[in-house]
Amino acid sequence: MELTIEQALRQGIAAHKEGKIQEAERLYRAILKSQPTHPDANHNLGVLAVSVNKTEESLPLFKTAIEANPKIEQFWLSYIDGLIKLGMINDAKREIKKFKKMGHKSARVDQWIKTHLKPINSQHVDLAIEKFYQNNKNRTLSAASQGWLFTEVFDRHFMQNKLSTVKSEQEIHIPQENKLSVGGEENINQLGPREIISKLNNETDISKKYSDLKALIYSNDVNLINDSFGYEVGGDLQHAQEKTFNVEGFNVVIIGGGVCGLFLANSIKYSFGVQANVLVLENRSKKINTREPFTREWLTHIQTNVFQKYTPENIRTLMQCFGTNRLIGVPINIIEAILMLSCKDQGVKFYFSPRLEYSEINNDIVDCVFDATAGRLVECSYSTDNSKELRVKIPKQKMNFKYAGVSPLHNKLSNETDHLDVILRPDGDFHFPYIRDLRIGTQMVKLTSVPLNLMEITLKSIEPVNSLNLFYVWGGDLRKEINEGLILINLHRKEYEFLASVTKNPINLKTFLDDNPEITSHLDENIISVLEMLVSLDADRKIKIENPFNYRPYINLNADLGTLNGKRVFPIGDSLFCGHPKAGNGLAYHLKFIHELLGEIIKESKPNKERKTFLEKREKLADDKRKQKVQRQEAKVKTPSKADLNKLLQHYQTGRYGDAKNLALSITQKFPEHQFSWKVLGALFGQEGRKDEALNANQKAVELEPDDSQAHNNLGNALKDVDKLEEAEASYRKAIALKSDFAEPHNNLGNALKVVGRLEEAEASYRKAIALKPDYAEPHNNLGNALKEVGRLEEAEASYRKAIALKPDYAEPHNNLGDVLKDLGRLEEAKTSLRKAIALNSDYAAAKHLLAALTGETTKAPPRIYVEELFDNYASKFESALVDKLEYKIPKIITEMIIKDHRDGSLGSVLDLGCGTGLVGVEIKEFCSYLEGIDLSNSMLEQAKRKNVYDKLTYRDITEYLTTENLDFDYFISTDVFVYLGDLSDVFKLIKSRNKSGGKLVFSTENTDKEGFFLEQSGRYSHSKQYIETLCEKYNYKLCHFESQNLRKEKNSYISGDLYLLDF
Repeated sequence: MELTIEQALRQGIAAHKEGKIQEAERLYRAILKSQPTHPDANHNLGVLAVSVNKTEESLPLFKTAIEANPKIEQFWLSYIDGLIKLGMINDAKREIKKFKKMGHKSARVDQWIKTHLKPINSQHVDLAIEKFYQNNKNRTLSAASQGWLFTEVFDRHFMQNKLSTVKSEQEIHIPQENKLSVGGEENINQLGPREIISKLNNETDISKKYSDLKALIYSNDVNLINDSFGYEVGGDLQHAQEKTFNVEGFNVVIIGGGVCGLFLANSIKYSFGVQANVLVLENRSKKINTREPFTREWLTHIQTNVFQKYTPENIRTLMQCFGTNRLIGVPINIIEAILMLSCKDQGVKFYFSPRLEYSEINNDIVDCVFDATAGRLVECSYSTDNSKELRVKIPKQKMNFKYAGVSPLHNKLSNETDHLDVILRPDGDFHFPYIRDLRIGTQMVKLTSVPLNLMEITLKSIEPVNSLNLFYVWGGDLRKEINEGLILINLHRKEYEFLASVTKNPINLKTFLDDNPEITSHLDENIISVLEMLVSLDADRKIKIENPFNYRPYINLNADLGTLNGKRVFPIGDSLFCGHPKAGNGLAYHLKFIHELLGEIIKESKPNKERKTFLEKREKLADDKRKQKVQRQEAKVKTPSKADLNKLLQHYQTGRYGDAKNLALSITQKFPEHQFSWKVLGALFGQEGRKDEALNANQKAVELEPDDSQAHNNLGNALKDVDKLEEAEASYRKAIALKSDFAEPHNNLGNALKVVGRLEEAEASYRKAIALKPDYAEPHNNLGNALKEVGRLEEAEASYRKAIALKPDYAEPHNNLGDVLKDLGRLEEAKTSLRKAIALNSDYAAAKHLLAALTGETTKAPPRIYVEELFDNYASKFESALVDKLEYKIPKIITEMIIKDHRDGSLGSVLDLGCGTGLVGVEIKEFCSYLEGIDLSNSMLEQAKRKNVYDKLTYRDITEYLTTENLDFDYFISTDVFVYLGDLSDVFKLIKSRNKSGGKLVFSTENTDKEGFFLEQSGRYSHSKQYIETLCEKYNYKLCHFESQNLRKEKNSYISGDLYLLDF
């Protein structure tokens, strides 16, 4: 007997109440087959969908029910509840307006409005965050210390006094063939965020779901790599803020779009809905409005409950389906991709740019700023109240990591020591842990995507050779059908440096071994053995080798005191502390911290008595600071006379610097709180080259007036002069933050960035300075230098000409124009420009040298100042340019030549003439008993010093050193140096006549077919073989070995040169 619609509905409701879900669903669908718009059947079927966690499927059913009968209040409530659960707050807000317009009233809706629409008191939130950080200081210290303890217990053998300064590049390259489709009629990367999440949740095959997510990440999907403003005109940071914060609400900026930044953004938006406007900024970007793909395929160990409370239901469902034992388990980049989709679905805004000017963050509209940059936000400053050395005792505990193949080495407790003594030493905004006066730090490389079936055999293979915990082997927490493993390998410094030089991106392990056959001479034989075993067993070629990395832990002890542009900023993730990748005390703690922080914000968003007390205390602190400022201002009443100040200014402006200095010294002694006199003194010391004194004076000026933008700019210049480039950058950025329209620090910041090779950022800074002050000649000239360095010669020419047009008597751009015209092959114009530079500055050494090179005049030697400035400016990027880009290998080749000739025993004492950054020292150190280096560039010597291979380093000119020092060396070595000397007679004569005994002279030259030596148009000297043989005959040297070699590349072709080994 067929049922009527009314009978079917009654039976369906009865089955529903009895929990007979399938029977109820059958009856409701039968009704809809007959009457598709039946309101009760649609509504009840929607309720069923919600009960089985299919809220998204319920929405069209609820909507149909409302359209069929809008007078039923329950239909509206169910629909609004569904929207809220999915984080569709704006949609819910619109439906509430319609609901009220219909005349409906509901306490439930009123409660929702009270919870989600009432404005947030940003002051109370700020207080709640500050208090949370203060209350969790000890807990954070305890969490961070687990990584330090792990290093001491398991990895102590691999701790080094100085970790390598070589950085592995993080270049991301996604080949076209990696743009995978996930199959089916509809490619997932053609959908919006919500549809992608829904499609993934509906996929029942866990393996396919996992591979679909991986494919999505590497498909350059616009939902993952595009920001929210790429298709709008004027899409800069200011525009992004205007568009994000254009409605009333709690305005949050999160700097950093990694997993912690995305988790916080997602949680805030889900919890507060339309009450919160969230903007995420990210500079891991190669061009504006797009970010780099998520590439960190590092397995995680995060509990699922972190994603329970403040995460939309559809994201909880997706996030929790892959792991086991109540753990998420998936790699970091999958968590990042899922959170990115959720953020965009909920209305979080993103702005991506390689150049973010944080001084443009609008304090008038932004309520709260979070730092999720892993400590990279140099513009942020934290109070120095705790910037002193601290001693902490870390309780020792039993640490069992046998499952990873490692065993404790140094955790045997004695009666005296049940704890680990750690010294925390401040450096900038962070404290760094030391044990036994040794800074904690190790170097590692990761193997990822290791098939699970290889883990057991790997553990067995490493067991006999893992007494020092060389390997760490970990099987993930994913479901069996998708699980994979991770292997971490400890490295010594030279192993790290080798891997950093050959792994530019994560790469398939077999491809890596095939491409680098020389690996056997650079890595421990046990590492080679394990790598080769894994490749032989990895039939599907899944295993990847990642870029090597430094583990150098730090902790932010002033997390509650940070400021950015005068606005409070709170660190999260690795900006709070750096966790250990093996100990598991990093990401899991950081996400739990954020989860609890958000709970505190929600709980404390309304005023209460306790918060009122807290506010009063904070207000008292602010009042105390105001009083201190007043006291400083009152102290200024005791200032020098107006006549003295006018005289000081007059002396300085008229170039009477000696008189100005004497008067400034007198004033600072009598009135030590008078800031202007310290500024003048700093400038004067800088002009005299008294760099340390200039730095001290400028630091004093900043201390007296922390809000003086010009003082910070001057301090940046002083720091740059002593090669403290990171600190200089921070000072310039502070100057900009205090006065964003101040062109000079933008120009100076560009100079600091250019020195370290960050040319794109330097270009942006120069252009910003020009935009602020179009008639400012210096940034036009400096922009030309940056453009020339990246090969954009015509644009460089235009910049130099603009600088000259603005300031015709400015010699430097005339010289630089001559140099770029030379490179463009316009030699006559180049000579004209160089002559003009010399006419404006008769002592212009660089211009004279280049003009001589172009006119065919071979001088005996280049001006010392020319060579010194050339290499001072080149030092920080010398190796990356020469070795990585120009294929310079002479230090290695010449060392092999020496060893082959020497054959047995130590080389004895070696003098590296013109040691530069120490490339020869690294190669030859292990073969000699004593190694000394000399160079006339302090900046190059600083780079060499960091390698820690020289017994002594000296700042001297070669001829001066050979003339004055006592020489007692077995080898004199000079690579790529004689090209900057010209006449070598004095070098040959002094070595032969002044060394205590016989020895060997080994060097390289650029060769020439001309007689003698010749000044090339490049500004370097070439030397003929005949010339060297003539010197050997004159000064009694014996030519033991000669060979021709390609020295390096220049303009895409090799420079031909010669290598000599002479005996004397």
